[in-house]
Amino acid sequence: MTTLDPPTILTNLTSLISSLQNNPHIHLKHHSLGPPTPPQTLTTLSARLHLPPDIIAFYTATSHFTVEWEYKGPKLTLASVTNTRTPNSLKEKLKAYIKNFAPHGSINILPLEEVFSSWEDSLWFPTETDKVRGYTGWGRADGDGEGWMYRFRHVKSFDLFMPEASVGFLMEWEEGEEVGGWVGGMMAYHYHGEELEVTDMSFRGYLERLLVSRGFWAWHTLGEREVGVLAKVLFRMDGKGVYDPDSSSEWEP
Repeated sequence: MTTLDPPTILTNLTSLISSLQNNPHIHLKHHSLGPPTPPQTLTTLSARLHLPPDIIAFYTATSHFTVEWEYKGPKLTLASVTNTRTPNSLKEKLKAYIKNFAPHGSINILPLEEVFSSWEDSLWFPTETDKVRGYTGWGRADGDGEGWMYRFRHVKSFDLFMPEASVGFLMEWEEGEEVGGWVGGMMAYHYHGEELEVTDMSFRGYLERLLVSRGFWAWHTLGEREVGVLAKVLFRMDGKGVYDPDSSSEWEP
């Protein structure tokens, strides 16, 4: 598999913004596409954290990316997102989503240095004694005394799409290691301080699904096909709210 290409990444993110700006059902409240990450920052963090090539490619293209939008289109119904050939299992998932649908979307991809900062007193909480001693919390097991305070020490938020929730990387390290480490293979959803769930998405898979969803509410909790179906309805209905689920494949940007 070839490495992601920075110019293509930049083109895709620019196109995502344009697709929201030009959609009559979407009110784009805010967007920001940052300049490339300084090469020295990339070199330093890549050497320390063994960053995969795809992450380096992304941050070569941009230092940060944010969008915030509201959906102003027709109310979603099960009939508008399914047809007679839609499997019942998919219908049930879509029905549950529509029932709780919040008409907005958000992407907030943080700068590289912020992603791989300590997150102390934000995602994990050392004691005052630990702070004095400079203890990092790495290697502290959940069952060791106050281990709950350290159980999210390995989480690094990448897309902080809500103040209290993000999708990020999970760091791995050798036993007893206090610095360095490397990025794990799969992205994880984290409701800060409470829930951590490893997704089925690699970093590249996350970016691909992000481009399709444009960050619509709770897309991280859905499978690939559900994301594709809902994205088509949210972003491709005509002015009368009419949409043909058979018009094209479910999974495409």
